[in-house]
Amino acid sequence: MSRSCFSDDASSFCRLAILIFYRPKGLYPNRHIISRHETMNEQSNNPLHGVTLEKMLIQLVEKQGWESMARSVNIRCFQNDPSIKSSLKFLRKTPWARKKVEALYLSMLKYRKISQP
Repeated sequence: MSRSCFSDDASSFCRLAILIFYRPKGLYPNRHIISRHETMNEQSNNPLHGVTLEKMLIQLVEKQGWESMARSVNIRCFQNDPSIKSSLKFLRKTPWARKKVEALYLSMLKYRKISQP
């Protein structure tokens, strides 16, 4: 008769193995759990939270115009036959350009030239 880890007289080693490998999901001591409240506080401090790229572009174009935006952010889609649609397509594919436009939007927010939605 062989001893198994699930028998009544299992050794302490087998019990330890069961605790290590079959513990419930909620018992991971090293995992940091972020509550929903903490995440919302972080996002409430983020001025870009809830602002789509399209809203950013529309506000920037209304306030600055395409020529001024082309001088601020040297992107060809702002210089040659600019449109919201073509700019959105380019900015969604190009992370470095999107970061520059977001920085321009944040600087406009900082100096209160654009109202925050």
